[in-house]
Amino acid sequence: MDEHHAEVTRLAAATSVLDSEFRGEIFARARDRFHATALEFGFDFGLVLRVALEVDRRQAGYDVINSAFIVAGAIAFAVAPPVSFLIGLAVLTVNIYKRYEERLIIAAQFRQDRYDPVAVNAQFDMHVPPELMVGLPTPLQNVAIYAGYSPFDGSGTSIGNWTIAIDTSRPKQAAGAPAQLYTLEVDSVEQALTEALARSDLPNLEVKDCLFVNGVDAAQITQDPLHRPAQSIDPSQLHAYEDHYPQIARRYRWFRSASWNGELVFSAFVRCSKSGSQLILECVHCLLSPVDDRYRTVDRLPNENARMVCREILAAMFLAPFAIAASPFLLVGRAWAALHRWFGTDATAVRRGISDRVGFNYGATSSLRAAMSGSEYRHYFQARDAETYHRIADQRITAALLDCLDLHGVDTSKMKEQTGVILNHGIIVRDGKVDWQSLAVGTGAQASGVFSRDKGQPATMAKARGTNG
Repeated sequence: MDEHHAEVTRLAAATSVLDSEFRGEIFARARDRFHATALEFGFDFGLVLRVALEVDRRQAGYDVINSAFIVAGAIAFAVAPPVSFLIGLAVLTVNIYKRYEERLIIAAQFRQDRYDPVAVNAQFDMHVPPELMVGLPTPLQNVAIYAGYSPFDGSGTSIGNWTIAIDTSRPKQAAGAPAQLYTLEVDSVEQALTEALARSDLPNLEVKDCLFVNGVDAAQITQDPLHRPAQSIDPSQLHAYEDHYPQIARRYRWFRSASWNGELVFSAFVRCSKSGSQLILECVHCLLSPVDDRYRTVDRLPNENARMVCREILAAMFLAPFAIAASPFLLVGRAWAALHRWFGTDATAVRRGISDRVGFNYGATSSLRAAMSGSEYRHYFQARDAETYHRIADQRITAALLDCLDLHGVDTSKMKEQTGVILNHGIIVRDGKVDWQSLAVGTGAQASGVFSRDKGQPATMAKARGTNG
């Protein structure tokens, strides 16, 4: 496991042990046969799924035991009432041990002071059913099919964007005369930007090209409309898809940088295109923020001692009757869900819906990592680092673009005048003219706004980026 992914993986795995609702969300994403797999970055989804499967298997076993004890207790109560009392003590003991095992043995190994990624991977190295393996995000994923308004929802909070349009037919002046213009290709600009960011101080930088398609439009490019869209295509075909479906498929170069053990993931999505002599560069910045407190329960578990064990026993004694009573219903629910999956009842209904209407949305709602993100920084330095990454990316991208244009003889005088503005504001620049308006178009669109740089304080974009006003 990558070191810069370990912290979020640890918290997600621990939450899958302690939170049945979160466990259900993991299974729902993995078992979904029709909606696209969300882009996941910053944690090991496969390990989290394996931990969830093991805990669910244990829970199913306890449901069987509890249900058997209920039946045995009912029979004993009718035949020999004193025996039913002993059965009650036995089932209570079993449920006390269940809580002890769950919280003080399984979950405790995910505590920050005990976590050993190598040992955990070895312990939970079990078989994953093929139908769940299909739903796992893969490192080769380069197709993102999204359900909502923004293609980048799964990559966190939008923390700024800008667009530049430059007339590449305007030559620069050299010694009082127009310089020679050289053909400027999109690939040359993208390569220059990639090399510039690779030389930057962004930690653990990874780069990949990714095709973004809205879920409603995905039916036009998917090979099998009755199954989950493919996660990846041949990288050499990304340009072909974008050229063939210019209105619905857009290719972005995704620069992502993980720090703070994966608690901060900064992304810069860059798209370069040409329309006639106009070179258009779009840049969108997103940030996956630190994991929310809801997923940090494991770190609030007290150290194991006599007092703590007694408290857990008392809590188990109070909760056990409810757990025991619910076990038969949970067991029936599991059996019912298994039958549905076996006979494909739910899948048949969805396939019928896809066949009967146009516009089925294949998109993933969001990534699990984005769902785990909180709205606050946990540390002052996290806020400073996030702002630094943002500024480094903007500075490197604009500097590389200027150098590339200058090398090809294109006039950059107007763009140079606005470079300082671009580096301090998320604005739109068209051929040197600045549009100061913050635009929000469509359902769910956001003009600006990002969570506070400092814990607990909401912030406007200006405050978050250190400007005045």
